[in-house]
Amino acid sequence: MHGIPCRSGRTVSTEIPAASGVDRWDFGGQWVGSTQTHILELIKELGLETYPQFSIGKKVHHMGGVQAPKFAPSTSIPALSPLVLMDLTQLRWKIDRLLATVCVQEPSMTPGAVELDSMTLQSYIDKQVWTTELKEEMGLCSRSLFGMEPSQMSFLFFLMFAAAATGSAGEHSRLCTRANDKGRHPAAFSVSGRTRRVQERTTGLCCDGHMAGRVQ
Repeated sequence: MHGIPCRSGRTVSTEIPAASGVDRWDFGGQWVGSTQTHILELIKELGLETYPQFSIGKKVHHMGGVQAPKFAPSTSIPALSPLVLMDLTQLRWKIDRLLATVCVQEPSMTPGAVELDSMTLQSYIDKQVWTTELKEEMGLCSRSLFGMEPSQMSFLFFLMFAAAATGSAGEHSRLCTRANDKGRHPAAFSVSGRTRRVQERTTGLCCDGHMAGRVQ
C-alpha cells in the first residue's frame, strides 16, 4: 500500500519553482524503456509522448573505498581484469540457466522456489563467485538497481526481477553499466508532461466519478 493522498501508486508529479516560473517534476516513478512494451503502448494510446533521457557525459566506475582507483569505461564492459571477467561469465551462465526455469507470473511455482527464497542474493554470490572484486561489483549493482544490499534480498526475487525485465543475466548485468543502449535501459525515456499524466488520463477515461476523486 502507498500511504499518499492520490491514486496511481508510485507516480507523483509536483509543480515547483523554476527559472521560467513553474515547472512540473516527477518525484516517484518517472522513466520507461523500450522493453517495457505495455506501458509504452498505453502512453501511445493515451496520446502522450516520450523523449530520450539526457545521458551525455562520462560514466565513472568506482568501488573499493576512497583510495581505490576510478575508471571511466567507454564501453558496456566494466573495467575488470580478465580473471574477474571470467568469473563474471561463469556467474552469468549459472544465473541464465536458473532464469530459464523461473515462473514470472507465479514465482512460488518455480522449481526449487522454497530453497531459492530461503537464500539471499549475497549467499548465492558467496557460494558461486570466487573473486573479491566481482563480489564487490555485484554489491554495487544491487545497491544501484534495488536500493539495498544483496544480503537483504531474496534470491528468488532477484531471479524473478531479472526474468521479468530482460530474460537473461547477460542483459540484466548490462543494466548496471549502460546509461542508454538504444532505449533498452529502463530509464531511457521520460514522459512529456511528466509520468503522472498517464494515470490522470487513464482515470478520466475508465473510472467512475467516485474513483476519480482525491483519496481522503
